[in-house]
Amino acid sequence: MRNLGYPYAETEVQTKVDTTAKTASVAMLTYPGPRAKFDSVFVEGEETLQAKYIRRETGIGEDEFFSDDAMREAQRELFGHHLLRFALISIPDQDQDSTINVLARVKERSLRSFSATFGIGNYDRFEGDPLTLSNSYKLFRAQASWSHRNARGKGELFSVNGKLSAFDLRLGASYLFPYVYNTKSSITISPFVQRRIERAYSIDTGGIRNSFGYNYSESITGTFNYDFTLNREFDVKESEDGTSEISPDSILNYNISSFKFSVYARKGQPRRGSGFTVQPFLELSGLFNEATFSFQKAALDVRGYKKVNSGLVAAARLNGGSIYYAKQDSLPADIRFYNGGSSEVRGWGRQELGPKEAVFDSLGSFSGYLPTGGKATFSFNFELRQDIDKLIKGLSLAGFIDGGQVWRTIRTTSNRPIQFGVGGGLRYESPIGPIRIDLGYKVNPTDEDLNIYRGDKSMSSAWDRWQLHFSIGQAF
Repeated sequence: MRNLGYPYAETEVQTKVDTTAKTASVAMLTYPGPRAKFDSVFVEGEETLQAKYIRRETGIGEDEFFSDDAMREAQRELFGHHLLRFALISIPDQDQDSTINVLARVKERSLRSFSATFGIGNYDRFEGDPLTLSNSYKLFRAQASWSHRNARGKGELFSVNGKLSAFDLRLGASYLFPYVYNTKSSITISPFVQRRIERAYSIDTGGIRNSFGYNYSESITGTFNYDFTLNREFDVKESEDGTSEISPDSILNYNISSFKFSVYARKGQPRRGSGFTVQPFLELSGLFNEATFSFQKAALDVRGYKKVNSGLVAAARLNGGSIYYAKQDSLPADIRFYNGGSSEVRGWGRQELGPKEAVFDSLGSFSGYLPTGGKATFSFNFELRQDIDKLIKGLSLAGFIDGGQVWRTIRTTSNRPIQFGVGGGLRYESPIGPIRIDLGYKVNPTDEDLNIYRGDKSMSSAWDRWQLHFSIGQAF
């Protein structure tokens, strides 16, 4: 009744028991009261944000029939606003008639804030470059951001952010319009510059991302982006004197103009070990021949979680993608698919699963392999997570089997079979998230995976079958 416009509906249960006849009767009486429409939304506690913007954020419109669902949705929308620390939607005392007023109590956050975080990571970036005291600085990373939560006095969010690590340098800004045509829609404009260093290539990028987001419900969200970037992709090689320098022949300058569509949908409570998520993705680049490279990329990620008992969770994931049209035969390394790593197919280092090419030092001697990526990929993960709280609070064990592959094109999937990794690890629930250590074993590695070049095993080691993964957060 309360979702049909009756805010004062009450239900009374009456029972009558006849012990002699051994019978009982139950009656449910409903008193609907007057049917009412929303009238005014009163606001208390606002300081810097005008009440009209808070009313707008509730999504409650005049002349709409009262609904409990609308009240809950209004509170959820207010709680999700970046400026509000606290929000409570209630019905104040009033006459019971055909209209109803609503009260929104709020408490604002500070207008401006600065945050900085420091941590250790990047462990999987040391493939082929053993961790030593001299290069241990590469483990450290930091990021910082400054935010103004009420830009222009309209509840818009302006922020500047930066990231610093040996493998990722980024400086950017973003401007969020939290309301477009309803409370579920928003637009974010984000210019940025970035340098990323991968094992197979490095890339300098500068550009802008324009993002339209729509929160259809608590469990379904969608995003539409338009990205325009200028890119400079290159290889860094070691010179004869041991210093790093850019290989002039490797420099590739190009721009990307792409439309991206993504959806996130969930059912249940995946983070609590029960439910599933589905995330499709589509990218269309150079639709009007305005980009250096024209291609179409699609991907799908599906994850499921099931509680077997109070302490055991089974988790599974399927992930795949393809560049199913490309105007050019060869695409830049940063556009291709890669696989392998602590959050993909374990047993392989970051981006190490799939096609590789041999590399040689300045004297022409073989020095290892570098991944080349491809236009198609597929992977699966299955993991059992067992709590062992009785030993140490927050500690759990995990065993996994992963599999996957990367192919040069979608038409060559038969040329490279699925490769498998098995292993296990520990997780510890810390205040910053699960600290995870996994040890993976390659079941069916290729010669390239084992650093064997044309039958020569001099660069190979028994440890090439193993991979240690250390990270924060679950694998999926």
